[in-house]
Order: sequence, then structure tokens, then C-alpha cells
Amino acid sequence: MTKLIVISTILTFIYPVFGQNTFGALHSNYTPTNGLYVNPSSILDAKVWLDINIVGVGSYTNNDFIYLRDQRLITILGDAIGEESTLSEDDIGYNNGKKRYHVYNRNFIAGPSGVWSQGNHAVALSTGARSFTAIRKVPGFAVDFMQNDILTDTILHDVAYALNNFKIASLHFGE
Repeated sequence: MTKLIVISTILTFIYPVFGQNTFGALHSNYTPTNGLYVNPSSILDAKVWLDINIVGVGSYTNNDFIYLRDQRLITILGDAIGEESTLSEDDIGYNNGKKRYHVYNRNFIAGPSGVWSQGNHAVALSTGARSFTAIRKVPGFAVDFMQNDILTDTILHDVAYALNNFKIASLHFGE
């Protein structure tokens, strides 16, 4: 029993340590222009003496009410680059039954930027724009509106809907 407790404790504390290795290019010593946005002092530890970024674009969305069922990333990417679409309305799934939902979205455009790092000295110049949006406590009837056609579904008609504690925060800026 003691061995089981010791092993469980070790695994509990070691698991988050391995998570530190998955930051990718954001905290890499070989891409200081990416780390500049999170921690400007990280450019001092750069392994390259000059890093130039011409343009970068990224987007991330997280929600807990709409998802794609049984789709592979290669299918979704094929649709994004203009090949014949294989996605249909049947591939969209809805997480019904929750009282409240959330949505988070992050977008960025990194313009021309560069980092020069030499020993204990570093200089950087960067341009870009970022956007963050968080929507919390989305009521469950919003999923009904998306899942059903509100114009033809008469069950949704003549019902009083109320938004209680619905919260939205958004920040957009250029740098």
C-alpha cells in the first residue's frame, strides 16, 4: 500500500513537469521573435544572433457547445485550401444539456519584426496586431438557435428568453 501511495504521489507531481516541454516555438531559444511577445527578456538567451520574421498569422478558438464529429485534420485542411468540401451539416455536433457555455477566441498578425542578440545585449523591433475575446455564461437556448432553424421551428416562437449574467470581454490592439 505504501508503494502505491509513493508511486501515485510521484506521478501526480511529475506529470506537470513534462508539460513544460510542449511550449514549442513560443519559448524556443531559436525563435526569439516569437518569444518576444510573451517575455521580452527571452531574447537575451537566443542561440541565433539574428532572427527576422516577415509575417505571421494565427488563430485559436475554444468552445464547449459546437464540435466536429469524426473528422480528421487532413480533411479539414483540405477544405480550407479550396479542395472539394467533404464537410456537411451532419458532421457538426452540439453539446446539449448544459445550462451555461463559453467561447474563447484569440487572433494575431505578426508584422515585420527582427531580433539581434549578441552576448549580453539584444535589440528587437516588432509590429503586429492582436485580438482576444471571451464570452462566458452563454445560455442554453443559444445552442437551440444554432441547432435549429429559428424561422421554421415553431417551438422556439412565442417564448420569453432572458440573458442573465451573460458576460463578454474583448480586447483588440496593435503594437
